Amino acid sequence: MSKILAIETSADTCGICLLVSDEMVAWRRFHHEMHLSERILGDIKAVLEEGECSLHELTGIGVGVGPGSFTGVRIGVMTAKCLAMSLNIPLASVTASEALAFPYINASYDRIDAVIRARPDFVYLQRFDASGVAETDIELMEISEVVARITASSEMNSIATGSISDALQSGISGKCKVDSGAWPTVGSVARLAATKISSGIHADPLTLEPTYVSPPPIRN
Repeated sequence: MSKILAIETSADTCGICLLVSDEMVAWRRFHHEMHLSERILGDIKAVLEEGECSLHELTGIGVGVGPGSFTGVRIGVMTAKCLAMSLNIPLASVTASEALAFPYINASYDRIDAVIRARPDFVYLQRFDASGVAETDIELMEISEVVARITASSEMNSIATGSISDALQSGISGKCKVDSGAWPTVGSVARLAATKISSGIHADPLTLEPTYVSPPPIRN
């Protein structure tokens, strides 16, 4: 029986959960409010107690690696790495875009565009096909570039999900379905991590780093 502890700290809303054989048996969801390092171990302990699972019963760790909150991701990733190494169990990493796309895999959409807030007028964008296979890398793009990319193939049955600002939504309205209030959930991280671990796709806790995306080139 698999018992996966998942940690997702890349967004304003953080989460920790225990997934037992594809069932979320215990979880915490919270706004960290700059106190994540102070509370994360206590929340992990509370989730395990609620799920009646000890640390040594865990069969794997899943962690969200961003992109997203710089400090939040680093705390989550470091915590997951330490747990995986100390318990000698598999570790799986899940990007924020993978977690955003997950609820829409095999859900009648031909294309899924995962959007993550970066900084004013910029977002991270990654495109997935209907089965959740990434078609592009995670890219840092201006809002106008995202609008152009999404509307260029508006004949497809597609969805844009994530940090959809008013400016972006107005540019793509009518061209695709929009889920503007989505964030990477710990449940999606847990299920994707469980699939990766069962398939033998493990991250190396010694070398795993948060997902950083280079800034766009300076324009004259």
